[in-house]
Amino acid sequence: NEPSVAIVGARHCTGWGRSLASKLATDLVSAGIVTVSGLAYGIDAAAHDARPDRTIAVLGQGLGQSNNGQKGRSVQKIVDAGGLVVSEFMPTFPASKATFPQRNRVISGIALGTVVIEAGMRSGSRITARHTLTQGRELMVVPGHPMDEGSRGCNELLFHGAGLVRDASDVLFHLGMEAPATPSCRPSCPTQRAVLEALGSGQTLDHIVAITGQTV
Repeated sequence: NEPSVAIVGARHCTGWGRSLASKLATDLVSAGIVTVSGLAYGIDAAAHDARPDRTIAVLGQGLGQSNNGQKGRSVQKIVDAGGLVVSEFMPTFPASKATFPQRNRVISGIALGTVVIEAGMRSGSRITARHTLTQGRELMVVPGHPMDEGSRGCNELLFHGAGLVRDASDVLFHLGMEAPATPSCRPSCPTQRAVLEALGSGQTLDHIVAITGQTV
C-alpha cells in the first residue's frame, strides 16, 4: 500500500554499480519509497541489503525452496528486519530458467517504476524493462560507459527514450514526486554564521575578513 520502486541489474555487477544501487535504495527509502527487487546476486542484493526493513523481495521459486545457503540467509535478514518476501509459486516449486522471467513481471508490476543499473543486451533486467513498459509503469535507467559491454543494454534503453537516472532525485522527478526538503544546518556560533554569510558574496580571504571584522 506504499509507493515502491524496483531496482534491478546485473548479477555480475561492478563495485560502482553495487555502490550506486545501495545509495539509490537508501535515498529512496529516506524519501518514503519501498524498494523492490528479485533477490539475485549483484544489483538486486545491494538494493535489498541497503534497507532490508523497507524492501520487497520477489522470488523466482517457492518460499520453501529458498531456505538454504546465501539466499536463505538473505530471506531471513529481510524478514527479521520487517521487510517482505513474496512468491507467486507454490512453496515447494523449484527455480528454473522459466520461473525467473516470469517473476520479473511481478517485480515491475508491484512498483510505480523500474530503475535498471548495469544491464547487457541479453539480460533478465531487459525482460523486466519490457514488462515495465507493457504494464504502463515508468522505465528509468542509469547510463553506463559507451564502451562497457555490461551497460550496453542500459544505454540502448536510454537511446529509445527511458528516463535518465543519476540519483534518487531523478527517480522522484520521473514519478512526479517531490524530494523531501533538506533541513537547514545553520551554525549556532555567531562568528561562524558571519563567515557563512560572507561566503555568499565573495570567497577571498580579504573579503571575508573585511565583511566579518574578524582577524585572519
